[in-house]
Amino acid sequence: MGSNDPIQMDRAVIMARLTDSSTDSYYRWAGVEIAHLLRPHILGPWRRYGPDHDRTALVDINTDLYPEDEFAVP
Repeated sequence: MGSNDPIQMDRAVIMARLTDSSTDSYYRWAGVEIAHLLRPHILGPWRRYGPDHDRTALVDINTDLYPEDEFAVP
């Protein structure tokens, strides 16, 4: 995600929504334990890159020019 302003994220609220019975049952119907799957991404650590960040050192970035998710997902 990107924004010109800081994005407020509340890990507890996100986890509560993922473990809500309707959300949980929806994903479990498809065989996905959504809270377990997303927990590492929600709990962090999160990386923040400002406009002054040197992006030349970043590797393995998923872009629309070189999409990786189409090929990396089983």
